[in-house]
Order: sequence, then structure tokens, then C-alpha cells
Amino acid sequence: MSTYDNIKLLKHLDKLSEWSRTDFVFPVSVSLNISNKCNNYCPLCMGSKGLDDSIIPLDRIFEIVAQLKDAGIKAIGLGGGGDASCHPQLPEIIEHIRSQGFDVALYSNGGFFTDSMVEAIVDHCSWIRISLDADGPELYEITHGISGEMFHRVTDRIGRMVELRRRADSRLVISTGYLLGPHTVKGVYGAAELSKKLGVDHIRIRPFYAGGGYKSFAEEDADALLQEVSRCFALQDETFTVSCPNNRWEWLSINKSPRTYDRCYGHNFSTIISANQKIYVCCYHENNEEYCIGDLTRNSFREIWESPRRGEVAGRIDLETCPSPCIWDDHNRLLWDLKQEIRHHNFI
Repeated sequence: MSTYDNIKLLKHLDKLSEWSRTDFVFPVSVSLNISNKCNNYCPLCMGSKGLDDSIIPLDRIFEIVAQLKDAGIKAIGLGGGGDASCHPQLPEIIEHIRSQGFDVALYSNGGFFTDSMVEAIVDHCSWIRISLDADGPELYEITHGISGEMFHRVTDRIGRMVELRRRADSRLVISTGYLLGPHTVKGVYGAAELSKKLGVDHIRIRPFYAGGGYKSFAEEDADALLQEVSRCFALQDETFTVSCPNNRWEWLSINKSPRTYDRCYGHNFSTIISANQKIYVCCYHENNEEYCIGDLTRNSFREIWESPRRGEVAGRIDLETCPSPCIWDDHNRLLWDLKQEIRHHNFI
């Protein structure tokens, strides 16, 4: 077995053990996209914005949450093909999910948070990441496709959240996100510096996915991007960290490592429910009917997860159509090695 660092799945050895023995496990976490509506117009967005303006009604969200609890899911991440803040009942949703014993995470652009949303986040969420993607109004207008003045509202909301967290002695982890490309590299250090000044816990810096407008970076671009990111690490201290997924950055390199696995196993541990109430194998294949494993308007989550269709869909995942590397790349390497070790030693 190889050594794996920062693999969140290793915190759930009970799930790993169950899967290794039975080839079946209910997920650790589920991403619940409660809205396809969005209030930003990011030019390189890979979400569902533009497909429709659907949201999942509150009563249906409560029903779905009950089904996820029945299946033993531990965490629910609220996002959207659009943005979760476009759901008019977001505070009630956050509060209810937490009351059912789940850890709650939230992904959002944060620009349209109301006071009640901020309070619900501080009181009930475990973690939030706000897409910043800029160091000021000029770049924000380019990356988010709306008035650059919204940048100030976003940073104001972040500051408000940090202050409320301090007053409430909340354990909420607050993060900003930064997508990096040749057109955004000039702002990454400033965004990291500002994030630290605002009092957030860390900034997550990632390159744009292949297919998201930069299918192939020139090597000189990659070197410049990585050199600028390396400056950000000097900002780290006991209160602030800079997070950069190594496997994503390796994708920029001409010497990137090939996939060491032939199947995607990561989907067993995390899945996504779209605003159309259909379940897909992962966020990258959301709204691709070929990779839809079921419809919650027709069957329960448990019925869908235990159905033969899920195995059939998972079995035909074409890794050549997936981003390289994907969000589950490190986990897939671990899970593949685990399977090979088990088979080699006849543990099952």
C-alpha cells in the first residue's frame, strides 16, 4: 500500500471496512444542490446555470433529508447547479439539516447573503467556502460576470460572518475559494492576503478544470501560475492556511502521473442530488443522463442506492470523459490499491 496524506476518507474507517468486505456502502456525504438559480454569471462556470431556474421545495428537502438520515449519511453539503443562496428558505434548510444530526457544509458566492442567512450559517454550519476568485472589483467583474462593486459586498459579508463567529464562539470553518488561470493569476496573492486579513481560516486555490476554458495550459503559463501560488504560502501561520490540491496542480505539468486505477470507486462514498431531484455519480457528470442513477421523485434514496442500475451506471463510467485529475483522484488511488491488496492476499 502507498502512503496517503490528507485523505478525508481515512477518517471513516468503518465505511472503508464495510465497502472492502461487501462491495456496498451508503455514502459518507451527499451534495444536495437545492437550486439551479444563480445570481452570478461566471463565464467559465461548469454548473447547471442556464438549464432552468428550478429549486427543490422546502417540504421535499425535508423528505429527502429524512431519507438520507435513514441511510446513515453523515454530512450534507449544500450547493447548487446555481447558488444555494438563491433558495428563499436557505436559513430554514440549514437549521433543519443540522437538527437532524448532520454536519452541514455550504458552497456559495456569498454576495447575496442576508443577515438571517449569515446567522444560520454561523449557528448551524460546520464549514463554508465562498468563491472569491479576485483581489478587487476589477477582477471580480471578469471572473463573476457581474458588477465589480459586488466584490465589496462579498468581503463585507465574510467580515460579518467572522465577527458573528467570534461572538457566538462558533466552530464554523470559514474558507474562500480561488480558481486560477492565466487571466486570474495576477490576483491570487492579493486574494490570499485579503482572506487572511478578513479572518478566514484558509483559502483554497485550484486551477480551472480541463474543459472549463483552459483545456491545455502552456508550460510557461503553468510555471508562472505555480510560482505565484508559492508566494501565498508565506502568508500561513497558526490562524491561516493556504490549501492547494497537489493532484490538481500536477495536471498542469507535462510530467503528470497517469491514472493508476481503471475504475472509479469514489462515487461509493459521496454522491450528488441535483435540483431536479435526480442522483448522479458525481458533480462533473451532473445532468448527464447517462450517469444518472435514479430519480427521487420516483424512488427513495435507499431504493436507488441499492438498485442494480447504480452498479450498471458505475460500471460504465468512462474515465477518459472525466477531468484529469478529478476531485476523487487521490481517493480512487487509495481505493484501487486497497482492492488490489485485498485480492492479492485473499482477505475476502
